[in-house]
Amino acid sequence: MKSDDLFDAIGNVDSDMILNAKSSQTKKTFYKKTAWISAIAAMLVLSLIIGSFLLPVRQTPYSAYALAEAEYPNGISSQEFQMVFRQSDIEINSFIKKTLEVFFQNSQNENRIISPLNLFMALSMLAEITEGETRAEILDLLDVENIETLREQASTLWRGNYSDDGVITSVLASSVWLRNDMSYQEETIKRLADIYYASSFSGEMGSDNYNEMLQDWLNKETGGLLNESISNIETDSNTVILLATTVLFQAKWGNEFSKSETTKGVFYAPNQEIKCNFMNESGYDTYYWSETFSAVKKELSAEYANCGMWFILPDEGIRAEDLFSNENALQFILSNGDWENNKYLKVNLSVPKFDVSSDIDLKETMQNLGVNLAFNSRESDFSALTEETLPIEVSSIDHSVRVTIDEEGCTAATMTTVPTAGCPAPLDEEIDFVLDRPFLFVITSDVGLPLFVGTVNQPK
Repeated sequence: MKSDDLFDAIGNVDSDMILNAKSSQTKKTFYKKTAWISAIAAMLVLSLIIGSFLLPVRQTPYSAYALAEAEYPNGISSQEFQMVFRQSDIEINSFIKKTLEVFFQNSQNENRIISPLNLFMALSMLAEITEGETRAEILDLLDVENIETLREQASTLWRGNYSDDGVITSVLASSVWLRNDMSYQEETIKRLADIYYASSFSGEMGSDNYNEMLQDWLNKETGGLLNESISNIETDSNTVILLATTVLFQAKWGNEFSKSETTKGVFYAPNQEIKCNFMNESGYDTYYWSETFSAVKKELSAEYANCGMWFILPDEGIRAEDLFSNENALQFILSNGDWENNKYLKVNLSVPKFDVSSDIDLKETMQNLGVNLAFNSRESDFSALTEETLPIEVSSIDHSVRVTIDEEGCTAATMTTVPTAGCPAPLDEEIDFVLDRPFLFVITSDVGLPLFVGTVNQPK
């Protein structure tokens, strides 16, 4: 689908909540049609099923309804929330670093993208519905001492990274999908709505109507950008709980690329040469480097200084994925530009237009990071959500992300010409930064948090 068609579709999406639930006090407006052509959507769906040794549960007639609906705060001010965020003692770099190291292992030269914030919110909700050692494993991965601390951090992260002010769209959403033949802890359902802004729904698992409503909710919250991935998301008769978290991000470049400067070029992918369109610009900017990579940042808004897209190019002979096992590169990804090796000079930037996506089950990743009990129905503890003695386990954690970019807006990358490993600061006052081979990109929010981190091995 062409990017113009994507955003025409976004413009026609209705923002009303499904399941005949009452409207929130503040409706989200990011579905309105805009001139932005680039967008990013991330989705994480976490399915919990009945253990295989359990007798079949009884089936009941379909009767989906909303148990609780999150109400977004009135008069959201991103500046106010960002101030709260900066004043809060929140440190999630440890979680991001551990996750990136494992997530990009064995990617086999494919495009792979992750939203650390999206994953953090999903795991926080999972911790909220578990107890005992099951919860302890999740808290350990998230690097928080207790559930009370996690609640404070999750709420502040949500608020600090939410923006829908016509300049930057960074919209988070969460939902909980429950089966209608079980009882649930009302206090937990309310807490999910109050802290994680998660609406809870109940219906007949596996029914066509319930699956259609789930897919409709996911499509609305991701602006229709992940329709292909969402069409494969559904419940079945063994599904007990399904948690869903989404992020939709849209922004225009602070300084747009001139379409007249776009040229045909070749991207040197790992196993082939790909012809694509390269966007070009020249201007004075800060250039960063280390022994293994070089980088520049392109701002996504003049009003939000920290919000931007980082293009990180590995030096010759280094795969893009290898940087995630490099301590120096990981520190740079988390630095938001606070880096000693930098110089202000003229940068001739050349970036390929691209539309890349990533779909991956994070179950193995989470297990490699120490979260195991939630995936074992004989040992898991979901008593925080339900008192029914069912052997429940997480069956999958499906993470889907799509990023598009063009001259007007938001995401891109390619290979570049950079100093060789160990080279000191560039002697010339001008450098060609050509992204015509595999590279990394990092999109940061205005509070400096990496919202999206990805590799581009093939621009389309």
